[in-house]
Amino acid sequence: NPFKRKSEPPVAFWSGIVPVGPQGSTVAVPIPDYYNGKLRVMAVGASATQAGAAQGAVFSRGDLILTPQVPVVVAPGDTFEANVAVTNNMEGSGKNAEVSVVLEHGPGLSLSGPLTHTFPLEEGAEKVVRFTATAGAEPGAGYVLARALGSHAGQEFKATRNATLSVRPASPRMGQLLSGFAEKSMNIPVGRTLFTYEATAQASASPLPLPMVQGLVRYLDN
Repeated sequence: NPFKRKSEPPVAFWSGIVPVGPQGSTVAVPIPDYYNGKLRVMAVGASATQAGAAQGAVFSRGDLILTPQVPVVVAPGDTFEANVAVTNNMEGSGKNAEVSVVLEHGPGLSLSGPLTHTFPLEEGAEKVVRFTATAGAEPGAGYVLARALGSHAGQEFKATRNATLSVRPASPRMGQLLSGFAEKSMNIPVGRTLFTYEATAQASASPLPLPMVQGLVRYLDN
C-alpha cells in the first residue's frame, strides 16, 4: 500500500520464561507514552508437579494526556478541521495550572492559524485545541505531532502524541488500454490528469497486432 499510514501499535508484552521462587520476582513492563488506560496482566506458572494462573489489572495514566482526532483518509488538496484534546492529570496542580500545546506537521500537510496554544487548565479538566489543515498535492502519508508542556511545583511535565493519516487520490487507480491502426502517425490522448505518483504510460507499435496482445497480458497480470 503506497499510501499506508503508520498507526500506533497496540500495547502487548511477553516476559518469556522467568524463574520465580517463594520470595517472588519482579518483571519490568515497558509502556509507551501514548497509552493511557487499563492494562490486563496475566501470569501462568508451572513446576514439576503443579500449574497455576492468575490475572489482574493496572491503570496507566500520564500527567498530561493528548487525544488527537484527525481524519484517517483525505484527498490531495482537501482542507479539514481537526483537534487535539488535552487533559490535565498533574496531581496537586489546582485550578490555575498553565499548559502549552505545540503542533507540528509532516511534509504532506500544512496547518493554518497559530501552532502554539497556551492556556490555564484546571486539574482533572480537559480542553480541546482546534486547528485547520490542508493536504498537499502529492499522495502519501501525513502526520500531525502534538507536544504538551505543563509545570507544577517546579517540575515540568511533557507529553507527545502523533496522529497519522493517508493522503490518497479521490478515485481508485485505473488502467486504460487504447489500440488502433494508422498508416503514418497517431495521437493518443490520455483524457485525464494523472498523479506522477506511481503513474506509468507505455506505447508500442508493430506491423502485426502483437502490441494489443501484450497490453492484454499486462492487464491480466495486474
